[in-house]
Formats: sequence, C-alpha cells, structure tokens
Amino acid sequence: MFSEDLRYDYPLKDSDVVMDLGAHKLTFASRIRSKYGCSVLAFEPVTGFRSEWPEQHEGISYFPFGIGGKDESIEFKIKGDMTGAYADSNFTECVEVRSMKRVLNDLGLNNVRLIKINIEGGEFGLLEHMIESGIVGSFSDIQVQFHLVVENAIDRHEVIRESLLKTHRLTYDYQWCWENYARV
Repeated sequence: MFSEDLRYDYPLKDSDVVMDLGAHKLTFASRIRSKYGCSVLAFEPVTGFRSEWPEQHEGISYFPFGIGGKDESIEFKIKGDMTGAYADSNFTECVEVRSMKRVLNDLGLNNVRLIKINIEGGEFGLLEHMIESGIVGSFSDIQVQFHLVVENAIDRHEVIRESLLKTHRLTYDYQWCWENYARV
C-alpha cells in the first residue's frame, strides 16, 4: 500500500538541488527543505497558487513558469489541484512553459539530485523531451505522477517507462499515483 512518506525518503544532503515541478502550495518543497536542508527550486506557472506563497522561504527559490518539453504559452484551465491544460474548467490562465533543456542551461545545472513532477498531463511531453535530448541522466531520482488525461496515455507511459529503465531503475511504482526512478 502506498505511503506518502515514500515521497520524502531520499539520501539527500544539504548541498543537493531538488526541483519541484507543479509546486502548487509548496507542500513538497517545504517538507523536503525542512527535512534535508537542501536547495529547492519550485516551479509553478499559475498566478493564483503563487499568490498564496510566502514572500520568501529560506532555501526555496521560486520560478513563475512551468517546465515542459518545449518553450510555449499554454492556456491552463483552473481547477484546484487538477489545474492544467487538460482540466475541465471555464476559468483559464495563459501560462509560460519553458523546456527543461533551456532551464538547466539557464540555471547552469547538470546534476539535480531529485525532481518531483506533478504537472497534470504535461509529464508526458516533459519526460519524452528529457529522454530524447539525453538530459535525463542529469537527474539522480525522478519522482513522477502520471495522469490519464492525455491521448494515448497508457501507450506513452509504457514507452517512457521502457526508456527510463535504460538509465534508471524503478524504486517504487504505485501506477497512476506515484513512481520513482533512480539513476543506475
């Protein structure tokens, strides 16, 4: 049975960098920072979610855009923790998304200890981009929640999984809940 504590159990040090994609209310970022003292980069494109964040949080850097497979502007449908391009809502916001390759280059990162990905369907294009561009090896642990909201989600998930298993090993798998891949 899945335990939420699994998501916070990593051999992190205070010198490590963690990326939180879909930071929402900063729950993951805050708990990881508090537990390990590492640097957390929190990415959240939705203005309403960011407006609830504290002005500053020691050790957490805020970024007002999402990360995906390419640079683009996307219309997100606002629906609480299901907000994203595939949500069902009449409330929308145009958000900025940057490619992971661009973000790593801009921030000068080549080794991210842990990345948490909960981006409501955007994980497919993001992971495909990371695998195709070869930057997937820059991540020691990839914690991801896949969502059944995109076309061909099951087939795409299987292809992504097979590709990830060439560079990482599966450490836990609660399919359509949370999965984690550790670099081999």
